Amino acid sequence: KDYILLLDADDVLLPEDQKKLKELKENLPSDIDVVTLNYVMTTDENGKPTFHFRQPRLVKRSKGYKWIGPVHEYLAAYGNTMNADISVHHMKQKKKKVDSNAIGRNLRIYENRLKRGEIFTARDTFYYANELRDNKQYEKAITYYTKFLDDKRGWFEDHIRACINMASCYKYLGDREKELLTLFKSFSYDEPRSEACCLIGDVFRAKGDYQTAVFWYNLAIQMKDKQIYGFNNTIFTTWYPHLSLVVCYFQLGNIEKSMEHHEKSKEYIPNDPKVLYNENFFKEYMKKQKQ
Repeated sequence: KDYILLLDADDVLLPEDQKKLKELKENLPSDIDVVTLNYVMTTDENGKPTFHFRQPRLVKRSKGYKWIGPVHEYLAAYGNTMNADISVHHMKQKKKKVDSNAIGRNLRIYENRLKRGEIFTARDTFYYANELRDNKQYEKAITYYTKFLDDKRGWFEDHIRACINMASCYKYLGDREKELLTLFKSFSYDEPRSEACCLIGDVFRAKGDYQTAVFWYNLAIQMKDKQIYGFNNTIFTTWYPHLSLVVCYFQLGNIEKSMEHHEKSKEYIPNDPKVLYNENFFKEYMKKQKQ
C-alpha cells in the first residue's frame, strides 16, 4: 500500500478512532507524507487522557524513512505533515516482572557508546541525561542536561523538558533555588508550560509564600487549551493546580476561593483520597462556623 501504519502490539485504536482513521484514509491528500496521531500513554478513571504526545504513525512508503538510534529509536519522518485528530491508546494488559538485569540497561548502552568514543547527537545527550536521572545519578544528569541546553541544537520541546527534568534533579538534591531558576529557564524556549508553572508554585508554597504560589497555579490553569506537541501531562492543567489552590487560598484566609477550587478538583478526581479528605474537612469546618 501507499502508506504504512505504525502500531505496537499493545497499541489500540478505540472504536471512535477507528472510524476517524477510515475517514482519513478515504480523504487523505496524496501529497501528505506524514500523519501524526496522538499517543495516549495513561488515562484517568473516566478514560480521559492524562499523559500523551504526538508521534508519526502513518507514513508514505515511497519516502523510505528509517529508524534512528540504538536506544529510544525514532522514525526520521519529514515532509508534508498532517496532525490528525486521532488517538492511539497504549493498552498494556500485563505488567512484566521486574528483571534486575534490565534495570539501567539503556544507561549501560549509552555509557558503552561513550567508552567506544562515539559522538553523541543532541538527542543522545538529552536521553542519556534522562537515563542518568531515572537511575538517580542527579549530579551527572545535571551535567548532561546543561551540555544539551548549551549545545542549542535539538527540538525546542526537548529543551523545555530538559529544564523541567533538570529542575527535578535539583529538587532531589535539596537545592530549591536552582530548581526554581531552571524552571524559569524553560520559558526562554516557548510560552510557559503548565507543568513548569505548577512546579514553580510548589516551590513558593513550600516557602510559605502562598500569594505568589496562587499566581503560578492560576497561570497553569490558563494554559489548559495550549497545543503542545511534546509530552503533555494533563494533570497540570486539571486537578493538580486546583487541589494546590485549595491549600493556598485557605492559608490566605480566602475560604470561599479555597472551597471553589475544591469543587473544581472534585470534578476531575472525585474519588481521590485527597479530595475526599478535603470534602470532609470543609463539611466539619462549615459546621463549626455555624455554631
